[in-house]
Amino acid sequence: MRLSYSELGALANSSSGGRGDDEDRRRRLEAAISIIRTRPGRVSEDGVERICRRSGLEVLWEDRRKDGSRQLTIAGQTVLLDIDFKDSTVDRVALTFPGSSNSVTQHTESAARILQDDLTPPKWIARMNWKLDRFSGNLELLAKLDKLSTSPEQSCFEAIGGIYNSLRQLFEHEKKTTLSLMGPNRTHAEVKAEREVLCRKSGRPRMNVSNRIGLSLEYWMDNRYVLNQSPHPEPSSNDTQIYSLLIECDPAVNQLYPPLRISSSWLSPNVFKPSSAADLLNTPQIDWLDPPPTYIPPNQNEVQTGLLEGKLPKGRFVAKLHPPLVVPLIMAQNISSMSGGPLQQESMRLTTVEGLLLRPDEKESDIVAASLTAGPPKPTATERMVLAEDSVEGRNYVERTHTNSLFLRSAEYGRVVEEIAFEHPRQLVEILPTLRQYAFLRTLVLGTFGPSDDSTAAESSEKLLPRLPPLSVDVSLTTNPAPNLTVVFPVPGREVALFPDKSVLKQGSLLPTSNSDITLESLLTPPWSSSDHDGTQPALITIALSILPNAEVEVTDQNVYPAPNLNLNGTGKRKEGQTQKDEVERLEKVRRLGRALEVAGNTGLWVEWVGRESRFARE
Repeated sequence: MRLSYSELGALANSSSGGRGDDEDRRRRLEAAISIIRTRPGRVSEDGVERICRRSGLEVLWEDRRKDGSRQLTIAGQTVLLDIDFKDSTVDRVALTFPGSSNSVTQHTESAARILQDDLTPPKWIARMNWKLDRFSGNLELLAKLDKLSTSPEQSCFEAIGGIYNSLRQLFEHEKKTTLSLMGPNRTHAEVKAEREVLCRKSGRPRMNVSNRIGLSLEYWMDNRYVLNQSPHPEPSSNDTQIYSLLIECDPAVNQLYPPLRISSSWLSPNVFKPSSAADLLNTPQIDWLDPPPTYIPPNQNEVQTGLLEGKLPKGRFVAKLHPPLVVPLIMAQNISSMSGGPLQQESMRLTTVEGLLLRPDEKESDIVAASLTAGPPKPTATERMVLAEDSVEGRNYVERTHTNSLFLRSAEYGRVVEEIAFEHPRQLVEILPTLRQYAFLRTLVLGTFGPSDDSTAAESSEKLLPRLPPLSVDVSLTTNPAPNLTVVFPVPGREVALFPDKSVLKQGSLLPTSNSDITLESLLTPPWSSSDHDGTQPALITIALSILPNAEVEVTDQNVYPAPNLNLNGTGKRKEGQTQKDEVERLEKVRRLGRALEVAGNTGLWVEWVGRESRFARE
């Protein structure tokens, strides 16, 4: 039987189509297998061994002992990890760094405890459901630092340990100075001094904390003024989130970043330089030292070729932000220049600051398209239940719903800062005030306009507290050159008289609706407010704030405590009663408005406090 040319062609096409389907099926299967391989899996002897081999470490099983236990030895160039299994559960974890100095070995016990916690499920979780995710992350960090190390003396662990010693020396000195200024007999003096250094000065270095192996430089803490009753309070909830820099070593892929140096002499023994007569402000200056470069001893072949000094290490220092921060594009460039490295173009996204803060998972194209539309961006609206003080019943607490609206004057492009390459710890300390500035902005924006916590709202509703009429709060945000907020809301208790139609409170905005000519004067002098500063209370409270470095809040304009008319007479003197003392007291009250936002750390609580202060001012 012979086949025609058309039949042969059809047969060929069907054969090739079958091969194509098989090839496509094979590719999909390989992709699925690769995804499965990246999953750490669950805690077991085979699972731990698989994770160790994948990290590039050598693995050796010892013979099973009489009691049924079995030891797994994991070895690298500078690290040795022993894990004892008994009845398929982890019984003991031991971590050692043979040949390393005390800068490294003093932290081995705490690191081993974290690894054992990673492999041991809590009592309320079944053993079969406990996964290797945390252990895998810590082991990969150990393996990465081990691969960049050439010997126990020339290791990344020694380099990080040296930085920790210097930063800890600086922290203890600043803490001692702060404690002496506030007085050791003050309530919670130790904790307050420690948090002051954490949030205002050089930060708090800690080794092997928060289920993570390595050095963390903590630089900011939400709700730092809220103190627990325990003598050593540690944050355990999202309300007390700590912002930190995770100091690691990464491969130096090019010559743009200086290589790491191994030294414990980044700081002089005196810590601070002696005061100079030329310094009019008498500002203490940290006495940093510049240790010499670190060279890897040459091998025999390098000695024969004349390379007697050795080579520079192939690693570099890097600080990874936890959590990452959203900053304007210009500020990201400034941070990169402060750290001495270029801005990484491959990690940039053409997105807005507001979009990165509130919608981090949104597609870049959608954010860009929204930013290119005519007019200002659309406002973001949320509702929050806030505890307030009932002015009628004294200090009894009541609930109030805040209807919040976030307005942007224009789309301001930003980027997410995830890591900072550095050469000297001095660079990190100099960057901390800027990082605190945007960490506090993140706290304020997410606390009011981020995803709401339904559990908190349900818990509040179960208390059956009395409820006050809702309050409309409008916030205008700009981030260039610094984060600036303009907050507008009715005086609590006068919102019904101001808007007899309650639908205005639910639907309308208190800010001007025109797309043009929106100036600070128009915001600070709304049509319902008193503009002659005659001492009467305005119907709308408007406060303009600027978030400065170290998260200090400055009130740039407000109408809660307006400046009185000078009413100068012919002699150029003030009228009776308008003294210098009155002006000083008024400015102190204005300063308290910004200080209150620093303490509250939440726009809703701060609005209620300002409303109460405005009633006192009116009375």
